[in-house]
Amino acid sequence: MKTKTDLEVACSWCGEIFNKRRPNMIYCKKECCNAATNKKLIERYHENKKRQKEVNRACIKCSSRLSKYNQDDVCHSCQIKETENEKIDLLRSLGFSYVDEDE
Repeated sequence: MKTKTDLEVACSWCGEIFNKRRPNMIYCKKECCNAATNKKLIERYHENKKRQKEVNRACIKCSSRLSKYNQDDVCHSCQIKETENEKIDLLRSLGFSYVDEDE
């Protein structure tokens, strides 16, 4: 009797048909898994290098200059403000009244 884990599937890297021994298996051999992982790492490395070379990156909300290490399109200050606004909206939707400290 075959179980769900004994299904025949194609390897995500080389396309070879193999029997899955675990539900989350997508590669037929360790070599395929290593090759796919290395490819992803190299792609990520080159994306990061490209981003770091971009000279005049600016926050899309406040136009302040972004650090070359910031992977987002929004500066840290705007991220904090957005998170605070989301928290306030959640509290209001739950029926809590919120008094702004600036008022």
